Amino acid sequence: MWLDFRIIPLFAPFLPSREARASTRSRTLKIDTVLPWEDPSWDRFVEAHPAAMVYHSSSWCKLVRDAGGYEPYCLMIRNAEGIRGVMPLLLIRSRLTGSRMVCLPFSDVCYPLADSNDTARMLVEKALDLSREEQTSYLEIRGAPAVPGSGTGAASPECFKDLEFSATHHFNNYIIPLSKNTEAIRKALHRGQRQQINKSYRVGVQARIGKGENDIREFYRLYLLNRRRFGIPPQPRKFFSELLDRLTENPKSLLYIAEYQARTAAAIIALRYKGVCYGKYGAAEMAFRSAFPLHALLWKLIEDAALDGEVAFDFGRTATDNEGLNAFKSRWGTWCEALPYYFHPPKEGLSVVKSDSLKYKLFTGVVRRLPLTIHERLGSRMFRHFG
Repeated sequence: MWLDFRIIPLFAPFLPSREARASTRSRTLKIDTVLPWEDPSWDRFVEAHPAAMVYHSSSWCKLVRDAGGYEPYCLMIRNAEGIRGVMPLLLIRSRLTGSRMVCLPFSDVCYPLADSNDTARMLVEKALDLSREEQTSYLEIRGAPAVPGSGTGAASPECFKDLEFSATHHFNNYIIPLSKNTEAIRKALHRGQRQQINKSYRVGVQARIGKGENDIREFYRLYLLNRRRFGIPPQPRKFFSELLDRLTENPKSLLYIAEYQARTAAAIIALRYKGVCYGKYGAAEMAFRSAFPLHALLWKLIEDAALDGEVAFDFGRTATDNEGLNAFKSRWGTWCEALPYYFHPPKEGLSVVKSDSLKYKLFTGVVRRLPLTIHERLGSRMFRHFG
């Protein structure tokens, strides 16, 4: 069969215009695996997305990738008009804990960012394909995909429809809305919290921004003691040194120190990104708990963030079965949000092991009894396997 091109003009009114064909091509989406830290357009998209968090930034992704030696499979969808969606994704290969794709290890919450539900669906489907190709045990996504108007990690559950994901609600998050009216923030705290902050300053606790190797060393000393007390292997000191060295602007890392009786009594590493201050890592000296140094330090961190124009303070994830920590964070004028994690195939992954399980109790019981030097070495060897 042949076509006489001389008759094409007769059909021209019924054919798509050049502009329409160009528009169709511009809507054609292409999905690739990329290295976010080598593509400046990644951070431009993330910074412009209303639901992006510090864990979506290329700097954080590279820090985690380098620390764990993980394989990057970060996804980007684009068309002729620009980027339409991204998904940080790393592959953990471990003989100890198995292989899995995670969005994103060592991150409280991280989910695909997209301009529409259809784009988000494409990201999730591509992540599933990669997980199958690499023969992993499961794919883990720490939050539902977010599109403009869906809120921070708010449900776009249709993206998971018919894909056989399971949702696990093992974590809560606590957020303090901030403004430059720090007195109003203070009044929103539970009365007991205000009294403990006042007592802390009254007995001589001093809070300041830390700097230098000595302050990092003091933070890590308290961090090791706290992790052993809870029976959890620590991340290596090098991770925190790298974090403070690399994240200097956007996102920005800060070390806060509380001193009491000429000794370091509490320390916090915080992150700031897109108007949010994250209280990411904290530790306190149990011998000084009656002086409430952590209360003074948290208030210093919150007050500084508010006065600098940040709009929220993020306490970080808390296991729902940790009644004490949930109660503590709820007394700071916070609002609570659930942090669902999604798994395919349906299961509960390593990140949501419950504290009342026999394996958890046995493991933490052993770790609590380790000498501090062995505890530190154990963490250096094991941390990458957990993510």
